[in-house]
Amino acid sequence: MPPIQLKLGLSIDADTIDDLSRLIRQIIQRLDRDAATVVDSVIAGRAKMTPTEASRQAIFAGQKPPTDRGLLVDSHEVAKLLKVSERTIYKMHLAGEMPPR
Repeated sequence: MPPIQLKLGLSIDADTIDDLSRLIRQIIQRLDRDAATVVDSVIAGRAKMTPTEASRQAIFAGQKPPTDRGLLVDSHEVAKLLKVSERTIYKMHLAGEMPPR
């Protein structure tokens, strides 16, 4: 299918430009406040978080991780979750009992 091309022209008057600039300023101020709130919550909660939780907080900017995608964990974290040694995880991988990714 060939791409669709649209050409648009936009004419705005001085009042509309003023309204748009006020709206953009409000959005930027709100984003600054929201970002500051996220940073404050991460800093406040950092003392209680494990390193894994802290890295997930950093990756997802304080939001909940998506439920439709899995999170990547290393062999050390997998071993802790399964309560086995890292060597056992490696053996499970070689035996085909553990997916590579």
